[in-house]
Amino acid sequence: MNDQTTFLKTQEIDLEHMLEEAKDDPVLAPQLEQRLRATRKTLQAQAPDGTLFPPVIPEMPRAAIFFRGSAVEGSTGIRPALAGEALIHYEKMFVEQAMHDESGFFDLVLED
Repeated sequence: MNDQTTFLKTQEIDLEHMLEEAKDDPVLAPQLEQRLRATRKTLQAQAPDGTLFPPVIPEMPRAAIFFRGSAVEGSTGIRPALAGEALIHYEKMFVEQAMHDESGFFDLVLED
């Protein structure tokens, strides 16, 4: 997949999510539907024959961790024990999310 195709596929997914949120809005919903149709048309025109795209491009995981209190020294540093503990919990959260995502994938495979 080239950068333009990736951008269009991501835009299609984002527009679908926005349309779900605004489905009852009389002004926004038609505009989003029009943009979604145009994006799909452009994406279809760029797709080479025989290429299969996954139904959804997974979002890259992102996280922001904010610290404050006595274990943080302004913007200059964080005590190593606190940072290590936060990273351990973040890693556990990430593993749990990956296991949840994969269990959903296997449920879909087993249903077919």
